[in-house]
Amino acid sequence: MKKALTAVLISLSATALIAADSRKPIPLSDGKTFAGWDGDTNKTWRIENGAFVGGSLKATVPENEFIATTRSFTNLN
Repeated sequence: MKKALTAVLISLSATALIAADSRKPIPLSDGKTFAGWDGDTNKTWRIENGAFVGGSLKATVPENEFIATTRSFTNLN
C-alpha cells in the first residue's frame, strides 16, 4: 500500500512540474508600443529602451497618472 501511495504521489508531482514548465510566459508588453495598455500615452508615458517611463525631468507633472493593462493575467511569478 505504501509503495502504491508513493508511486501515485511521485506521478502527481511529476505531472504538476511538467504542466508548470509547459506554459509559455506571456510578455506584458512588446517593448515598442502601448498596445494592450490604457493611460495617458501621449503626454505622461513613453517607452525608452523597451521600458515604460512616466513623468518628466524637465516639467512638473500636475497630477498622478497611471497606466493599466487592458488584459487579464493570472499566475504572475
